[in-house]
Amino acid sequence: MSREIVGKLKADGEDFEWYPTTSKILNVIKGDLREDVSILDCGAGDGRALEFLTDGSRYAIEKSNYLMSLLFEKGIVITGTDFNQSTLIDKEVDVIFCNPPYSEYAAWASKIIREANSEYIYLVIPSRWTSSNTIKLAIEERGCEAKVLGSDDFLDADRAARAKID
Repeated sequence: MSREIVGKLKADGEDFEWYPTTSKILNVIKGDLREDVSILDCGAGDGRALEFLTDGSRYAIEKSNYLMSLLFEKGIVITGTDFNQSTLIDKEVDVIFCNPPYSEYAAWASKIIREANSEYIYLVIPSRWTSSNTIKLAIEERGCEAKVLGSDDFLDADRAARAKID
């Protein structure tokens, strides 16, 4: 399924670094969540993470028209189409989840940390995040703490990549 979706995204010029979060990663996150939470997925892709993580309210920010059509079919509420233009503070949810484009992970992570109107944030980001001053500053400004639930990679993922993540 992922291969077909990636082919369609590439053909339509809408491949914005969509790498579906692996089942292993999603299982770790789900094990940390309480049931039926409301979740906003920033860069939601085809919605598989939202479907797996909660039976509660599901919201998405997604740029690709094709992926938005898949989200719509699944009954996922689209709250924005451009992450950089979206304001997160007015979207009150229990959890914000994001597996961002890794070429922009520090900017996405720091924006989410600063603007999130949620109790919890789950980010699937490169292990090098610990060296990011942008992320460190956002955590400090928010007065929160970061906790690594696990480390993994995308070598055997539906769409393989070399990234090592926390």
